[in-house]
Amino acid sequence: MRLYQFPFSHFCEKASWALQYCGISFEKEDLMPMFHLVTTMPKSGQSSVPVLQYEGKILSGSSAIIDFAIEHSGSTLLQPKGMSESESQHFEKMLDKQIGRPMQTLVYQALLQSPEGIVDLWSKNFFFATLYRIGFSAVEQILSSGYDINPYGVANAHNKLTICLQRLDKIFASQAYITGDQFSRLDLTMSALLYPLAYLRDTSRAMPEIPDSLQDMMQPLFDKYKNYHTLDKVQEFYQKYRKPTSAS
Repeated sequence: MRLYQFPFSHFCEKASWALQYCGISFEKEDLMPMFHLVTTMPKSGQSSVPVLQYEGKILSGSSAIIDFAIEHSGSTLLQPKGMSESESQHFEKMLDKQIGRPMQTLVYQALLQSPEGIVDLWSKNFFFATLYRIGFSAVEQILSSGYDINPYGVANAHNKLTICLQRLDKIFASQAYITGDQFSRLDLTMSALLYPLAYLRDTSRAMPEIPDSLQDMMQPLFDKYKNYHTLDKVQEFYQKYRKPTSAS
């Protein structure tokens, strides 16, 4: 079983965490953004990751991979309690849209300050790093267009993320989990998508590593959202339910 992913991706982290949590053994293969299309398009017909290959079958998308992890393992641990299936699906889609997409916009905006931001994020391979540096202007245009990195898009991303964090703070003010009395796929989704903002809180080293150089570029983001209690819950969930990523 092989999970194709980007080295730094909160949606890929969502899929990887679910597989690990359900006790499923798998191998990761890091793909280089832009060049990843050579692998993903023939396999899934899509440009996005994560992609899971298992016994000749292909699954694309983090939510589909969580569905597979639950079904394949026979475990109900990640199934939300206290919500209907349709309510759970709606809430997870909301998290993907209100956290996942805005985080992509805001993180890439921070890292596009210089070519080194993208190089440190995407590749430690000298060949690919050189290509990213040479083609930085093209990369910048592609990312800016694809993730709405413009004044309106950035403001909209901040607005969506703020509203969602405020909603989650209200939930966690009175209960330990998003729904029910145990950790579920909703808590996992929230935590994986928010981990870049909670990274400085992580003492368990369970979160995917963010290089020091990128932390410096992301510092304004850390500062802007540091007072949300939800990020403390992200850190708590990582400490309790995520093994260090090197052990996946």
